Amino acid sequence: MMRKYFLSTSISLQNIFINRFRAFVWILADVITLVYAPFLWLAAFGQNEYLGELSKGDVVTYFVLIAIVSLLSYSYMGKYIAEDIFSGYLTKHIVRPWSYLFHEFFSETGGKLINVGVGLIVFLIAVTCFPSYIHFPKDPAQLIWFCVFLVFARIISYLMECIVGLSAFWIQRTWSLQSFQFLADQIIGGRLVPLPLFSFTIQRIFSFLPYPYVLGIPVQVFMGTITGVDLLHKAGLACAWVVVLLFIVRTMWVRGLLRYSGDGK
Repeated sequence: MMRKYFLSTSISLQNIFINRFRAFVWILADVITLVYAPFLWLAAFGQNEYLGELSKGDVVTYFVLIAIVSLLSYSYMGKYIAEDIFSGYLTKHIVRPWSYLFHEFFSETGGKLINVGVGLIVFLIAVTCFPSYIHFPKDPAQLIWFCVFLVFARIISYLMECIVGLSAFWIQRTWSLQSFQFLADQIIGGRLVPLPLFSFTIQRIFSFLPYPYVLGIPVQVFMGTITGVDLLHKAGLACAWVVVLLFIVRTMWVRGLLRYSGDGK
């Protein structure tokens, strides 16, 4: 069964290479949108060496890593799932001997494999342009935990997109949910403002929501600002969110199919 899902990843990779110019433009647009942030925040420092508890190097490292983590983990499948439901294209998938949502996950993973190379290029450029500003992990265990949280980020992001997409079984327009999720990712996820700049109370509240585990928290793990008991606590919360989101997605899928008509909505 898994061979079929890996095959969908392979086909996705082939399509990317066939449409490589369009894929290059999409990736370039994502990178440009994300990498300008360090320049804006360095300007915010003015003559100061620190902004809150963050140094200039911390801020540059944070936003370079946000760009890389976003490339590797962030999912955009919600709108495509909704389109499949509205158009009736979902029908051809549900009659096949595999899980539609697993198929879409592995299909999108093909693009993420390409983004691994892009992420390395972004990191190398950042190290070349800001050699004194990029902070590397002091403990190899940070890299291991970073990879673990990167897996959590990929799964959580995809499952939240599934919830947005599957809502098309019940509502005609999902753009409002997509907009809410985008704003939550920007603010609560730590894409616009580094999470360490929020007060301890707000960070605590954010940590019980799924959004920081997609971007901000994996970056903080890499930087070594989350360690020890706090690291294990957040790993447990990430696991809990994976289980909760899986349950929600499964429930929406089963009940949504009962409402679905083969000619779409």
